[in-house]
Amino acid sequence: IKLNKDTLIKYRGSYGNKIDFNQDKIVKESLPRYVRDARKPIKNWKANIILKNRALYQKNKNWIDDWKTKLYKFPHSMQKFEWNCQNEEREVYNKVLQFRPSGVRVKSKNTIPALVSMNLTQIPYLPWKNRYMTIKEGLSLQGLENLNNVLESRNDNYVALGNAVNSKLVYYIGKNLIK
Repeated sequence: IKLNKDTLIKYRGSYGNKIDFNQDKIVKESLPRYVRDARKPIKNWKANIILKNRALYQKNKNWIDDWKTKLYKFPHSMQKFEWNCQNEEREVYNKVLQFRPSGVRVKSKNTIPALVSMNLTQIPYLPWKNRYMTIKEGLSLQGLENLNNVLESRNDNYVALGNAVNSKLVYYIGKNLIK
């Protein structure tokens, strides 16, 4: 879908800013990231979040407008706060935090963010213990708690854990395939 200037002029771009129509490249950069590629339709769940965020903004516009000027000074990686603890106490101290390129992800203590080829900056942080998840804890999560051959490099260990599949899961899948 190609939107022309006459259609886009009714809308605002990223962060509610006016769209600059001087150059095509600037127009594209003015749009929110999720609509820059017209070949990819917006998923229903994302559209739902966008609509809820717009309603939240309209309801709290007075204080958000002052606050957002401060927010925009931060890099994109520090602007997103992803709360995955539905119906839980709104306190991060007893949650698992993960600092990701897109922002901060908060999960329940009984779940852990995906260990996906982590680099040292994405290791889950455990505020109630005042430290990051240890290699031993990561091994345990992957069902590898009895593994003695760990790599020398701390970073390589976390990357290996991120690429691993839980050994118990592999065992049960294999067991059922062989039947």
